[in-house]
Amino acid sequence: MAKKGKKKKLSKEEKMKYQMAFNLYDEDGSGTIDVAELGAVLNQTGLNPTEAEIQQAFDELDLDGDGEITFDEFCEMMANREPTDPVEELRLAFAVFDENGDGYLSADELEKILTKMGTPVSKDTAERVIADIDTDGDGKVDVEEFIAFVMNQQE
Repeated sequence: MAKKGKKKKLSKEEKMKYQMAFNLYDEDGSGTIDVAELGAVLNQTGLNPTEAEIQQAFDELDLDGDGEITFDEFCEMMANREPTDPVEELRLAFAVFDENGDGYLSADELEKILTKMGTPVSKDTAERVIADIDTDGDGKVDVEEFIAFVMNQQE
């Protein structure tokens, strides 16, 4: 049974941002998010929920109860959620982007993320972007460098 909520009109920018996030969750490119994909993302963020917690979160997002989260359901959830701290959101995004969990964003990880988000880049371009973000010159991008870079881009 679908849960009814007041629909918020999304701007073009919001829809684009949500589409990029949705594509990251939709690991198999099917156009929907299943419970396994949601669980993988939650685990990548360091939350490490139980199977029951993953299922509960999934059930809350799967508004029509068909076993899949569509882009429209994802947008509705994102539009109606409580505003959060942007720095905390960036920390969670970094955790998802850091596929190997080493605490750093590599050129390979950046290349995969951007490709998945619909902006494919070459390995050379990804390496140049990493070099631009890497303010301490250690050849790696940590979460603080990532947050500073994104926040500066939004100003």
